[in-house]
Amino acid sequence: MKLKQDENSVVNETLASQTSEEEEKIVKTIKNKNDLKKIIESYKREIKPVRVKDREYVGISQEEILKSSISKSSIFIYDDEDGSPKLVNDSYFTYFQGRRIPKTRLYYITPSLALKLLKNHNKKNRNINWKRVEIYQRCMEKGDWWNTHQGGAFYEDGSLSDCQHRLAAVILSDKSIVMPLTFGIEKDAALYIDEGRTRSIKDAAIISDKKGINPKKATTASWMLCGLSKMNRKSSVVTRSEQLEFYEKYKEAIDFACENDGCSKGSPHSQVLGLNLLRAILARIYINISMYNKYNDGEAINRLIQLKKVLTTGCYTDPVADSGALRIANLRISKGGKIEFSGNQQKKGYFKAEYCFNAFMKKEEVNRIGKIKKELYPLVEDDIMILDEIE
Repeated sequence: MKLKQDENSVVNETLASQTSEEEEKIVKTIKNKNDLKKIIESYKREIKPVRVKDREYVGISQEEILKSSISKSSIFIYDDEDGSPKLVNDSYFTYFQGRRIPKTRLYYITPSLALKLLKNHNKKNRNINWKRVEIYQRCMEKGDWWNTHQGGAFYEDGSLSDCQHRLAAVILSDKSIVMPLTFGIEKDAALYIDEGRTRSIKDAAIISDKKGINPKKATTASWMLCGLSKMNRKSSVVTRSEQLEFYEKYKEAIDFACENDGCSKGSPHSQVLGLNLLRAILARIYINISMYNKYNDGEAINRLIQLKKVLTTGCYTDPVADSGALRIANLRISKGGKIEFSGNQQKKGYFKAEYCFNAFMKKEEVNRIGKIKKELYPLVEDDIMILDEIE
């Protein structure tokens, strides 16, 4: 898709027009992340730096170097006019307190240009986090990618400093974006890149005026949305916008699962709901009762409130009918307040909790925690059918 610009536009399209037919053909052959991963790895091996005096450069040929004005401290850039790679002297940049101020401009990034930049400049970068790429890819495909000040950057030798994840996502999504590219980053500045605190989902929600959400609720929503797929080792990537949309949809249930019951902070049972996993199941039960009439019982919500009370306080009314909740609470306490359901135990712990909660809701005694085959409290987002069968 072409970028619509007027005579006052500040977005550079020249660089995108300089891609080769070969690069365009390669982009069309990439069907998934495994294809792209192999290509990127091969490119890293094939990049051959060109030495000029006492410095090596990437992304520029010996012939192109000869066209440039060479000095000991020459710096790599892409020419604004014709999009060709070249070296410039220090005088091209402004300096402040003895340090170079990099130059930034907005560029139109097509899948072919993204491939070209990875092919020619991604020599010494960290390993790609493909989960992060998938998040960016899904945002781009859904039209949920926003233009910000964050973009890509190149060190003075032409090697890529930033944005390999964005570039990979552009290729996989087959979508073009507008992104700032910065040139002239000093190598010593690498120590200070990406050193800031990562913005949490709560931070993003507050800034975008999404009220009522906090880290506990955001994490509960994430577990509800992709907990089972994580355990089944399927794709479990959730974008921030999807997480916020999911929270808004099921706000009442998530608020119920996360709200404070007034139990004393020192109570050993008060730590039970510290598990995002258990809060996610409580919210799922709430939804199945209120929206799908699970249990066909007008008192089901009151029973769920009682379940939460037993979990958080340890106070019960019937040792038989309440045994499901007591089994989970006591299991938690027996581990000294540590998280029982972690790592490879997550799936096992999740289904243990669902088994016990289901028994509690039905007022059935739990002598032994059995197995269940599928999600007992499905949502429309799951593509999982309700199955009450318990072994």
